[in-house]
Amino acid sequence: MKIRWPAMRVDGVQLRKPAAVGRTKPDESLIKHLKPLYFVSKLFSLSPFRLIYGHNKGAQISVPGIVQSLVAIVLYGAFHLYTNYNDDFMGTAKSNRNESAPEPDKAGGGNGTGEGNVVSVMIDIYSRYSGLGLYWILIAGAIANQRILIRCLGLFGQVDEIFLTKLGIIVQNSRWKRLICIQMMFVAVAILVFEWLNCLMYLSDYAPTSQYCLTECYLTLLTTVTVESQFVGYVKLLQMRFQLINQLLDRLNEIQNHIRMEIINDIKNLYAHLHLLSLNINNAYGVQLVFILMTLFVTLTTLLYYCVMKAIRILLQRPASYEALIERCWEVLSTLFWAAVCIFRIFRICNICNSAKNEASRIGSLIHGLGMNTNCTTTKTIVKIFSLQLLQQQVDFTACGLFSIDHGLMFNIVGSVTTYILILLQFDIAQNKSKWHRS
Repeated sequence: MKIRWPAMRVDGVQLRKPAAVGRTKPDESLIKHLKPLYFVSKLFSLSPFRLIYGHNKGAQISVPGIVQSLVAIVLYGAFHLYTNYNDDFMGTAKSNRNESAPEPDKAGGGNGTGEGNVVSVMIDIYSRYSGLGLYWILIAGAIANQRILIRCLGLFGQVDEIFLTKLGIIVQNSRWKRLICIQMMFVAVAILVFEWLNCLMYLSDYAPTSQYCLTECYLTLLTTVTVESQFVGYVKLLQMRFQLINQLLDRLNEIQNHIRMEIINDIKNLYAHLHLLSLNINNAYGVQLVFILMTLFVTLTTLLYYCVMKAIRILLQRPASYEALIERCWEVLSTLFWAAVCIFRIFRICNICNSAKNEASRIGSLIHGLGMNTNCTTTKTIVKIFSLQLLQQQVDFTACGLFSIDHGLMFNIVGSVTTYILILLQFDIAQNKSKWHRS
């Protein structure tokens, strides 16, 4: 089958004539472009499997990788529990020795009351121990789902092979690699800077400082960002291939009928593989996404609650000096920086899922238009069969089937965060009425 394709270039994808089949460049292999993400994942014990390069490229289970992940779970768990136990013990002993002395306002944040109420105490306990639970879940999920991820990489290889051998198309992944690396580096650098300025684990006045907070926070946060980058990267690969299929369907009217039918059959096969890939990605990251999004939601709520409380305290309790005013305003600003990072992470996950879902849905519109614009009975029959396949194999990204991940989730998060901030403010007003008077 020889097709004279018009000149076409899609985001990260290049169309060539079938004569170019078999002359792909070595650096265009997806396995090679996975190297940066794979090495970072290996550093944080999130890739128990190993990649194979060369002629038999792919992935396979690695016993040393599994041992590395298990050792990371044990070591970090012991370190986290030991350091937090020491902090609690020393903090309790100190409070017993200084029961009569009021605790001053800390630069690290909190609601500015100088004392721990129920809300600040519960938020502090969550901040100090949620990271450990999330870390265990992410590493355990990497070990449990490595077979699914290996299968995903094999399916991506089959899809790219179909594009190449059947349609004469070379899928280029270099732009995908740059995008994922830039996003991951941006979030990691922001976390490193903001954590150094204001430790996320000790924002409240109840337990505002620890000598181990940087180590505990950095490892958990960077591990979480790496898992998010894995998920976003795999979904982006799907979105690129759905986009290429849409570009192909846009150009099918320029091709003869008998060749058009063969191309539609190939696209049907491609869509089946891509739908199976979306199911595997959901299975591989469903549990992790539930806890990542839950953690981001709770963290965003507490951060904005602290921002509101600090701003209200500035208005109700006027600082004694200009330096004190600057210090309090910086506390609000540094907490807002953390909130911005959380918002970007939520947006990145929801946006790529929404884009991939829209590209998959657009295939149905294009294939229906193709059936309406042709008089070929065979083509109409194939279009009907493909339409039925699209109806039965709809692409959707969910967190364990509990909720869909798309732009609608972001709007739900905005409404829920607003509601819970108001509830937390009511708790604080009810417990500290004397603090809510202008001085």
